[in-house]
Amino acid sequence: MNQPLFELAKRAAKDDSFMAHLVDQQLKRDNLSWEQLAAILKIELAQLAKLALCKQPRESFFTQDVAQISGYSGINRTVLLHFINSANQGTSIKKNTVQPTKQIQKRKRTFPKFPQHTWALGFAALLLLVLGAFVLALPGGAEATLVVSAGEVIVNQAGGAIFASSAETAVAAGDVVTVQEGDTIRLSESASAQLRLQDGSTVDLFGGTTLAVNELVTNDDSFRVQLSLFSGKTLNRVVRLLRNDDTFEVKTPSSTASVRGTVFTVEVQSEEMSHVAVTEGVVHVALADQAVDVAAGFQVTAVSGQTMRVVPVTDPTASPTATATDTPEPTDEPTETATAVPTEEPTETDEPEPSNTPEGDDDSDDQTDNAGESDIVKVLICHYPAGDKTKGNTLEIDASAVDAHLDHGDTLGPCPTATPTAVPTNTPVPSSTNTSVPPSTNTPVPPPTNTPVPAPTDTPVATGKVTICHNGNTIEVNADAVADHLAHGDTLGACP
Repeated sequence: MNQPLFELAKRAAKDDSFMAHLVDQQLKRDNLSWEQLAAILKIELAQLAKLALCKQPRESFFTQDVAQISGYSGINRTVLLHFINSANQGTSIKKNTVQPTKQIQKRKRTFPKFPQHTWALGFAALLLLVLGAFVLALPGGAEATLVVSAGEVIVNQAGGAIFASSAETAVAAGDVVTVQEGDTIRLSESASAQLRLQDGSTVDLFGGTTLAVNELVTNDDSFRVQLSLFSGKTLNRVVRLLRNDDTFEVKTPSSTASVRGTVFTVEVQSEEMSHVAVTEGVVHVALADQAVDVAAGFQVTAVSGQTMRVVPVTDPTASPTATATDTPEPTDEPTETATAVPTEEPTETDEPEPSNTPEGDDDSDDQTDNAGESDIVKVLICHYPAGDKTKGNTLEIDASAVDAHLDHGDTLGPCPTATPTAVPTNTPVPSSTNTSVPPSTNTPVPPPTNTPVPAPTDTPVATGKVTICHNGNTIEVNADAVADHLAHGDTLGACP
């Protein structure tokens, strides 16, 4: 075996934190030599030397440390536990076979004799090399704590503080284990756990989840976390205000979600499809050459080979913002808003003929409106590309996308320099034309014609109003309140 390593192992017995201290105590208790103890344990002398250079297992991480020591020294786990128990309890180890004394003496005669100062220098140099190996064996990042609340979790630990090779550790409900960079966590279908980072951020793991910790650096100077989600679902709470060079990423087989301080959920639905839903903040989702920013209250399903569509969490089947801004549909919305206002006014004047005629028109219009009711509610905004306030464009967008645009610096209503835009002006023209056709030239025609003209103009331009059906009543609400009403069961557009 490596003689300098063997000498270093024997000298390490002076430090009671090393396994060499237990080896030395056992040798004195049973009056054995190193070679004899190795023979009793049925291991090589080099394995015993490696065992001696390991730190003793920590009480709170005994299982993990024993697995690491076994992996480094190559000693069977059962044999290792037998030796540790005997050494700690002060009992004798059963002697099986002992190497002949002659063979031991023969080995001793082969050692070259060096002056004492030469051995001292050599030992110091070897000690530096071994300590350097200990440092290199340590993982480069920080540690995280895994708390298991239900079921069983398997942690594949790629490295540790004791020259460890890869080892699997089973963690039961109620137990806590340290997770480091390079480790992989696997949950059974009935299990649940939480990964807690040192800065306070957490990752909730659901049943059937397999998560790898690719990078874990959390300190005062840097914050870099990269996780790979192979299966299952995670709920990520990033509470830290991240700097420009900080990252928190969750990679799936089909996409990558990166954030700068937020709460979001990532779920792997298949090898080619993953789902991201955002509760707070904004999440940047990348898929091949595509990339979208998902704001709070929105979600996206990333499917390989398909265009990503950002939709509200409350309306998973709705079209994305890019589709909802098409121009052919905006004329339907003011028509729906206008009919709600004049329908009430003719009723107040007790003139049945004018009121009956618009109702017939409403029925025909409703057939068109119902065909795309989830897409026709539009709101005027002033959109500033890349946040440039000098390049405002007046756009009509889906009401469900208003919050996301406001978060990026856009404002409700048309741009100040685009007040005479053709969008609100053209919108009421078809409405007034359609309304005036059935009543012909009767006197009550002008009032309902004049009434709806300002209504649709004022609603999107000045206040950003949206028509919804609330508890069976048609009302107008602010655009920023649409999401709350939809969450309580209200629907977009006028009541049937």
